[in-house]
Amino acid sequence: MLTVRSDSGLSLEEVAKFLHLDEDHLWLAERLRDEPRALELLTSFKGMRILRQDPWSCLISYIVSSSLNISVTEKALTMISQLGKEKTLNGHRFWAIPDPEVLLNSPRPRKDFLGKKWYHIVLAAERAIDGRLDFEDLLRATYERAWHDMVINQGTKIMGVGPKVADCVLLFSLDKMESFPMDRWVLRGLVQYFPDLIPEEIVGAVSSGMKSSLSVREYEKVSATVRARFGCSGGLLQECLFMRMRKLGWQKPRASA
Repeated sequence: MLTVRSDSGLSLEEVAKFLHLDEDHLWLAERLRDEPRALELLTSFKGMRILRQDPWSCLISYIVSSSLNISVTEKALTMISQLGKEKTLNGHRFWAIPDPEVLLNSPRPRKDFLGKKWYHIVLAAERAIDGRLDFEDLLRATYERAWHDMVINQGTKIMGVGPKVADCVLLFSLDKMESFPMDRWVLRGLVQYFPDLIPEEIVGAVSSGMKSSLSVREYEKVSATVRARFGCSGGLLQECLFMRMRKLGWQKPRASA
C-alpha cells in the first residue's frame, strides 16, 4: 500500500508515476529467467525501482555530478536549487532545481562556481528555452536516436553530456529502460559477471587496473552488445549490478600463474 501526504497537493498518481509503479519491474526480471547471473542480481535487490525524474532536473544533476564526489555534488546542487523558490513540507525547508528561465536569469552562486560545468548548464538552459533541447522529442525517440542526439550528432549534442550521463538521463527521466549507464563500478561488474559482453582487451585492461572508463566508441560498442542481450531489462539490471559492486567492492581477478 502506498500512502502519500503532501503540503502542495501532490497526488497519489504523481507519486506512483515518479516511483515507476506503472511499470511492472517483475516482468522485467522475468524476461531474464534464462540468465542465471542476471536473475540472481535482480533477486538480490528485489524491490529496486527506477525513478522517473523530471528530465530538466535530472539533466542538471548529472551534468553537475560528473567527476565529482557525492558530498561536493550535494553542496553544488543545493546552491543551484537555492536560486529558485523555497518550498516547505511538514515544516522542513527545501528547494528544487530552478526552471531553465529562472536559472538563465540568475547570478552565478559564486565566482568560478563549478568551472566549465556552469557554462554547460547555462547553454542547456538556453537550448531548453529556444526549443533546441526538446525533452518531449527525446521521450518519443528511439533509444539510439535519443542517445546520439545527446552525445554525438552535431547541432543537437549537449555540452557537458558524455555517454554515461546521457544514459542516466534517458533511464531515469525519459523511460528508456534499455539504457545501461556504465561508470567504473558497472564496468567492473560487467567484467566480473558478464565478461563475454566486453572485448577481451578491455576485460584485460579493467582487470589489471589499467582502465576504468571507456572511450565514446568503446562505450557505444559495449552498450549495443549489452542492450542486445538484456533489452528493456538492462536498466534495472544495471542498478542491481551497481549496488552489488558498491556493496561487495571490487576484487581484481587474480592473474594466471
